Amino acid sequence: VFGLRVRGDSMDKEFPDGSVLICEHYNEADDKIPLGRYVIADRIDGSTGCIESTCKKLTQDEKSGTYIMPLPLLDMGEQSVRVRAVVTGAIIKF
Repeated sequence: VFGLRVRGDSMDKEFPDGSVLICEHYNEADDKIPLGRYVIADRIDGSTGCIESTCKKLTQDEKSGTYIMPLPLLDMGEQSVRVRAVVTGAIIKF
């Protein structure tokens, strides 16, 4: 279990800037995909190796497969996305 502090306003409606997300590591080999839950996803730039973590709600589209809104959980050419953790709680900063 670990905590991540929210920076910025992209998740402002759910988790305002400064809130702390309580997260549990996700192991895709052992854990079911947590559809409908908030997850911490890493976007990995294949050309630079830089990793950006983001919090998104995991949803599934029957026609297209599984998505983290708004990024697909597929290799995206030079970028790929993987779920690192599931958000299990939050300390909301008002």
